[in-house]
Amino acid sequence: MTMWANIVHGFGAGWTGIIISGWPPIALIAAIEVLARMIRPSPAPGPDAPHPLALSNGHAVPEGGKEAAERYAAGLARGDLASLRQVQRQMHLGQPWAREVRSYLDVLSKHRQGAEVAG
Repeated sequence: MTMWANIVHGFGAGWTGIIISGWPPIALIAAIEVLARMIRPSPAPGPDAPHPLALSNGHAVPEGGKEAAERYAAGLARGDLASLRQVQRQMHLGQPWAREVRSYLDVLSKHRQGAEVAG
């Protein structure tokens, strides 16, 4: 209703007046929709949804983590965990990234050990 009142008010100035008078309600509605989407919680994943394996620090799989899991899969199966220097040198990573990847490998190792004990 407000938008129509604004448009009627702009009739005297032609199309320019109509457009200039009509945009505030549209902008308000758009802003409220954006705000509502920011505030509205996302739906909870279903029980069958895959859960990403998180690190002990709460972060998801680091960049290069999947590649490292494939590269060191045989060692993880034996219970051997690659050292930080090994990860740095073989994957050409700096120390911060290598720590993240090594931490991810540690979580994978513990996860696999827990699965073997439970199974």
